[in-house]
Amino acid sequence: MSDWFTKPFERFLAFVSEADKVLHLSIKGIAQASRQVQMLEALDNWDRVKAECNEIPYTPRTPKDFDSAKIEADFAKQEMEKDFPLLHAHTLVSVWSAMEALFEDVLVAHIISKSEILKEEGFQKIRIPLATYEQLNQEDKARLLVTELQRSLSSEQRLGLDCFERLLRIIGLGGEVKPKIRRDIYELQQLRHTIVHRASLADRKLIEACPWLKLKSGERIHISHKQYHRLMEAAHKYVVLVIKRATAIEVAKRKFNSVTKHTIQKRLL
Repeated sequence: MSDWFTKPFERFLAFVSEADKVLHLSIKGIAQASRQVQMLEALDNWDRVKAECNEIPYTPRTPKDFDSAKIEADFAKQEMEKDFPLLHAHTLVSVWSAMEALFEDVLVAHIISKSEILKEEGFQKIRIPLATYEQLNQEDKARLLVTELQRSLSSEQRLGLDCFERLLRIIGLGGEVKPKIRRDIYELQQLRHTIVHRASLADRKLIEACPWLKLKSGERIHISHKQYHRLMEAAHKYVVLVIKRATAIEVAKRKFNSVTKHTIQKRLL
């Protein structure tokens, strides 16, 4: 496929990969912090023994050093026991934002590279002041069109994958999605909204939207690593599905062009 189409997906993959690495490095760092007190005690004992062997003054670490380490270690242990819900929550919010940016970028790329899609009905309903539009460069024009398209379709108010599928259908990339992927993406969206707008406290809207989570009103959302992995996998599978749709269209187009060319050549003989 052409670079103009693949680049948005490459950027998405790079961002999600980086976010996942930061998550796992943070988990390792917190795990190490939980052992700070034992490490300081061992070092302090080493300094004492070394001083005695060399018959030099021994300066013990202050209680303040141990108090600070103990506070951090206790917090680290709590996070480990809860399975790092805050880290998982922050990463999932980033992933949802990356998905929104991805499909906006895909539409922008289509508008720039295939301007004929502006003839589609969805774009025909958009009304933009000509003076404003003409002052923009090519990419900004495309982004303005996508923003207005989303507004006209109320995409931001749609649930789960519908906010993406409605846009993708306009450029011929819509299609069927397996129920499990659809439900997991819907759960990801609803959790993201609650994390961002309700400080991770479950409210009636989330409880009714995702009854399978069995949450109670006012309960703090604790996203486990298992749940995080499931939702991340769903996001990856959906993005791969969209790429496969585009690939299938490209293959079909090439076959059609090949058959058409062969038919024309045959008629000319």
